[in-house]
Amino acid sequence: MPTRWQAIGISAFWAVMMGLLVQRDVLPHWRLTPQPDFRALSQAEVLPTPVRWAILQTEHRIGFVETGWRRKPDGWCEFYSELELNPGELRGFGLLSSFLSAGAGGVLRCTSSFHITPQGNLDHFDIDVFPAESKPAMRVRGRLDRDIMRVSFRATGLSYDEDFYYEPHSLMTTSLVPIDKLPELSVGRTWEYRVMNPLARTTEVVRCEVTGEQVITWHNEPWQTYVVEQHYGRMRAHCWVKHDGTVLRQEVPFGWNTLVLEHE
Repeated sequence: MPTRWQAIGISAFWAVMMGLLVQRDVLPHWRLTPQPDFRALSQAEVLPTPVRWAILQTEHRIGFVETGWRRKPDGWCEFYSELELNPGELRGFGLLSSFLSAGAGGVLRCTSSFHITPQGNLDHFDIDVFPAESKPAMRVRGRLDRDIMRVSFRATGLSYDEDFYYEPHSLMTTSLVPIDKLPELSVGRTWEYRVMNPLARTTEVVRCEVTGEQVITWHNEPWQTYVVEQHYGRMRAHCWVKHDGTVLRQEVPFGWNTLVLEHE
């Protein structure tokens, strides 16, 4: 049986450990600052021009993507993107690279548009995948029906539908299309969002956590950033965000490899 001072020491140890666990796992969910969701992003400052990103594979540029926001007079907001990828430049992707190159005539284009209500909820979205400059080879449409997002994938000889519960205000985007701003971050904050992959005809839940801070080099200057760890199923990627919410760099799983999106 422990002595009085041993009992006090054990109690103090467990109190400290419990406090650390509460700080890590409970407090982030009770903070009153906005979560990184469509409501917070649609209310943030809108840049006058789209953000351009380089798509990199080990410092080798293989394409680009532009993202932007349009705020409308009626309170609605649109998050849009246009992507251009040269599949023939992909290294280490084997049959995937050959398949995309053959189907796209050397260039693969993808456009997306996500329409957000004045309340900050995603109402509907449209994604089109183009081989070169031809008509869309794949169309993805999503419409919110009460709290169910009904998604349809359509291509030549292919029809596939998927339904899932839409968490109010939650983010959603397309694979290889980054969210360009994540305001009000802090270490320990967690959230989830969905990514649409039109090529694989799937949607995936990405789980995110701000795990710490790191100084990175961007535009040849050092910047203090938050590090966001993102879990795509069994794969893990990272995102680096300035303290003002600007996303500078993001890793994105593509097949079994990882590409990097660099804010230009």
